[in-house]
Amino acid sequence: IGARRQRLYLDVRDFEHDPVVRQRVGHGEERGRVFGQGDDEIEGHFLPDRQLLLAGLAACTPNAALPDERDGKAKVPSTPVVDKSNLDFAAIRRIPVQDSLRYPPFGTYAKVRVRRVTGKSDFNKTDPVVTFLHWRFDPESAAHGRFLKLPSIETAERYGLELPTPKTTHTSLALVSEAEAFFGAIPVIRKKKFTDKRKTEVHEDEILAFFGRVSALSRICGVHPRDLDREPHSLAGEFPLIPPVSDPTLTFEYVFGSPADLDTMGWDAARSQPIEAAMTDLRRSWDEDDGAGFTHASEALLAGLLALKPDRDEHWRGLAWADREVAMNAWRPFFWLRFGYFGVFFLALIALPFGNRFLWGLSVAAALATLGFHVYWLLERTAIADRAMIGNLYESAIFVAAAAMLVALIFELIWRRAWLVVAGSFVAMLMLFWSQSNPEFWNPEVSKLQPVLINNSLIHIHVPLIMTSYAVLALTVILAHVYLIMWWARGASKDPEHVASLRRMATFMFWTIPVGVILLIGGIVLGGVWADASWGRFWGNDPKEVAAAVTWVCFVIVIHGRWAGWLKDTGTALASMVGGLALLWTYWGANYIQKGMHSYAGSGADIPVWPIYYGGIEVLFFVGTLIVFKLRQLHYQKFPDAEPKASTPPDGLMTIAD
Repeated sequence: IGARRQRLYLDVRDFEHDPVVRQRVGHGEERGRVFGQGDDEIEGHFLPDRQLLLAGLAACTPNAALPDERDGKAKVPSTPVVDKSNLDFAAIRRIPVQDSLRYPPFGTYAKVRVRRVTGKSDFNKTDPVVTFLHWRFDPESAAHGRFLKLPSIETAERYGLELPTPKTTHTSLALVSEAEAFFGAIPVIRKKKFTDKRKTEVHEDEILAFFGRVSALSRICGVHPRDLDREPHSLAGEFPLIPPVSDPTLTFEYVFGSPADLDTMGWDAARSQPIEAAMTDLRRSWDEDDGAGFTHASEALLAGLLALKPDRDEHWRGLAWADREVAMNAWRPFFWLRFGYFGVFFLALIALPFGNRFLWGLSVAAALATLGFHVYWLLERTAIADRAMIGNLYESAIFVAAAAMLVALIFELIWRRAWLVVAGSFVAMLMLFWSQSNPEFWNPEVSKLQPVLINNSLIHIHVPLIMTSYAVLALTVILAHVYLIMWWARGASKDPEHVASLRRMATFMFWTIPVGVILLIGGIVLGGVWADASWGRFWGNDPKEVAAAVTWVCFVIVIHGRWAGWLKDTGTALASMVGGLALLWTYWGANYIQKGMHSYAGSGADIPVWPIYYGGIEVLFFVGTLIVFKLRQLHYQKFPDAEPKASTPPDGLMTIAD
């Protein structure tokens, strides 16, 4: 009776107002399979409900005794806190597992899976390895704890899920199992998107992403969301570390299995029994909090895996590479680098008002040291990934950060005014803080690209060239803002030093534009050549291609407008702001708002909306500057002697005319 109460929460009101419940009580026929084939497949059947028993329970039990599913109550109302501080996870963390064409260590694999289910790698401030093993070794807790990140309120309401609140952002498999509308809609949406190739709505993409969370948790813990009463196999759960018996061939995909698949994979007892024994000991030591036993079982599991010769697959790179990735995960270099660049930014700001060469040299030295640390870990990540930093938006962000600081230092060593260090460190700091803000959106783990994307060396030049151009043009935009802020404060001043400082900043701003424009057009052309070799077409009017071309045109107009005399210093800064908005759309909007070959739109991740607010602020700033400019222009027409006169910047620096 307790198990059946768990399957469906009812009270008298449900029979009067809920058509889904009336249908379930009135029709006890067995449901068939509702899921199609696919990567997120969960297949199964619905057990027939005991209508009479459920109705009797609902009528005879007080409402307070049976939690209503709309109240957001599960068997375990809150997420359990797992404390396994007695266990050492170093040995199991380094075990390579198969995941999307590569073999990351289990530590990375667990981070990705936990984030996919919960939306956070360190969900509940817990090591993802601990969370993953908790799901695997305690499937009942995994099914009834709140681990599944809920979609938006509108989507949850549409598909009969628990509604998210500020305090309830996650739900459980147990509550999801009762959402008939959700399970009924999934095959329809999958058919629409993958079979019929029709455009899906935002709520459909979001619910498919939530279905992916449900599928991932179900596979890890071995519990079917529609059959929670069934006891899973002792080795059940996803853990793809068992290579096939046969050697890799060009005909079939080389797919690793989990320990529960050993009986069907064809391995003899001499090879399979050590792995089964190690998994059994691993679970026992987990349950008993046996630190020594857990470490021994982890080492035995690794030894059993190596005995199956996984290196028969050419993509297997060995334990040394797994250890390097574990070390990178432990260091978290790109997390700490943002604070390093903040320190550089602060030092350079201090050096500006004093004009002290010692402070300037200290800021440059700090920038060089931080950049050196950054470059080292970029190279290390490149070696681990076995490709350039071209995999996703996160890798582009950490590359843009390094490129911005590098280019800024080159210009800084020419002009020696600290402003370039300020701008470069600000861009680097901004990109790193942004990239660390939402791991589910940015996907910071190393990934393996599809072979078609890396079929020639041009891709390894095209993407870094584009990213470097973004970095240089971002410097331009930052310097344009600095110029305009100085112009608001000093634009009406007749002090020669104030006039010279504005001219100097205009020099810095303008001479970064041609460098960025040249790099951008080179990246666009190389991208077209690579696309022609890979896809058979040079230009496909993809949103990303069009946005990059528009950005290039915007900054080319600035250059020609300056050289033709249409734009003076202030006009150049305002025009650079417009180019900056085009650049932001190319980097952000074309990736996550518009759908295309370069796009992640419809991924289900929470897309940051602050760029929209930034765009609105930029428009207000632009309009306000135009108004002030026009008022000053009218004032100078009435009082010509009040207009500041141009002067040559000190220290022999270039003027725009030069």
